[in-house]
Amino acid sequence: MDFGAASRLHKARRRAVLAFAICVNCGGAIAQGGPFVPSARPRIQDPGSCPEREGAIFADGAGKIIAFLDRAEAQSLRLRTEMLLRGLSEPALRDNPRAVIEVVRPQGLSREVAVVPDGMAVVIGEAVEFDGGYWSADNSCVFVPNLIRKQPATG
Repeated sequence: MDFGAASRLHKARRRAVLAFAICVNCGGAIAQGGPFVPSARPRIQDPGSCPEREGAIFADGAGKIIAFLDRAEAQSLRLRTEMLLRGLSEPALRDNPRAVIEVVRPQGLSREVAVVPDGMAVVIGEAVEFDGGYWSADNSCVFVPNLIRKQPATG
């Protein structure tokens, strides 16, 4: 038996299952064998229809900026995150730049994306701290994504 081919087949099936599980609002395109086409927004009627959600979604962190997402990548990531969380991102932050931050965690090195707030200038290679994403206290349908909060003091 060709274990390489079996492994590739297993990985392809796993990706297809994961893609189908993630695509809860894509109109069944993947279930019908078509391409993944996300809807413009998750299906949310009004704030009263959302389940009670509060608190942190992602962990706080600190690291070094290694890249910035272009507008298309940022929008794609935002839409995927909205679909996974079944909520909408904070409207005031939707068009802000997104920085890719390399973070050292106990589990190892990770890359995370955080929003650059209005009025803050950061560059590649700069060390920053960020607040992890959390559900809005005003509306349980809305979440605030990871947000760069400050640049650590250099000494």
